[in-house]
Amino acid sequence: MQKASDELNFEKAAELRDKKYSLENLMQRQKMDSFSENNIDVIGLVKYLDKASIEIFNIRNSKMLGGENFILRDVEDISEGELLFDFIKQYYNESNVPNKIMFRYEFEEMELAKEWLMKISGKKNIEFKVPIRGEKVKLIEMAERNAKISMQNKTDSIENESLLVELMKLLNLKELPKRIESFDISNISGTDIVAGMVVFENAKPKRSDYRRLKIKTVEGQNDVACMREVLMRRLKYCKEDFNGKSPYGSPPNLILMDGGISQVRVAKNVILEYNIDIPVYGMVKDGKHRTRTIVDCDGKEYTIKSNELFNFVTFLQDEVHNTAIEYHRKVRENRVRQSELDNIDGIGEVKKKALLQKFKSVKKIKEASIEELCEVPGINESLAKKILLELE
Repeated sequence: MQKASDELNFEKAAELRDKKYSLENLMQRQKMDSFSENNIDVIGLVKYLDKASIEIFNIRNSKMLGGENFILRDVEDISEGELLFDFIKQYYNESNVPNKIMFRYEFEEMELAKEWLMKISGKKNIEFKVPIRGEKVKLIEMAERNAKISMQNKTDSIENESLLVELMKLLNLKELPKRIESFDISNISGTDIVAGMVVFENAKPKRSDYRRLKIKTVEGQNDVACMREVLMRRLKYCKEDFNGKSPYGSPPNLILMDGGISQVRVAKNVILEYNIDIPVYGMVKDGKHRTRTIVDCDGKEYTIKSNELFNFVTFLQDEVHNTAIEYHRKVRENRVRQSELDNIDGIGEVKKKALLQKFKSVKKIKEASIEELCEVPGINESLAKKILLELE
């Protein structure tokens, strides 16, 4: 999780954090088998600016029956105690009041809340507990942690939807672009030509649907022809008779090309050939390589006004560009690695694999000493000298 954060891969870090919390929750639930309380609710509250999140655990017969979450909005001027009191009055009725309720801290409205619960339930006493140590404190911490995660996830979802609404209005789309696909070509002087395809669902990368493709029909440097091949291969699966059988996933609601009007037009032509209805636009960068505007096939430009949408489109454009470049680098390195090692007499597949397992790359093999090469099974001094000579 820390490694992902250090590498600025915050989405991966958040995913790992949630998995960590899920494991901790599971371990805590297993401990509940020996929990002495048998009719108690645990309430965790987290408040941030104008939002609050409440998580409640219901424990019956020493078993945690599950958790429920509630997001409260426009609560900036309401104290935690008032929020808890209002929540208690809305959540509980005459049939679901437990014998005990646990909180993180005491609050001013606690006695009022207790009186109200006894009145609606007919119980003579309901105990409010504020533990300071042990498993009970850990339960409250777990409830608060879940409350925080729920608030973050639901807030992100709302913010993502607002981004998509803004994009839909900017481009005059017919529907919310819940699935956006983007494509880019990468090559050096027309060699090792590849393409990258990225997918964003609900304004978040869906990396399981990313695709990396080698160009099969185009020779030389012709990005427009290469893009046409890629789109022909992908968009044929958007026709109705391919639904449910596509290796690319669901059809997109919007295509954003990493390039100007020429890329948009080739995409539009393929869409028309397949007689499908998918809006397509291009992402245009300025002289400083920053996303400047969005363009349609007629050359009309749509200026991005908000920083949030600007950052989103920039991220998407960088993502598809990097995906294509990384795949191109991998293909190029594999070709170079194969040709250099395969041309050395005495190096077969087994020895080549052993060399690459030890040194990881041809570059590192070139930098190795004869003694280091001889540490690889099957490599003697004579062959080590030949390897260094051939790779020189």
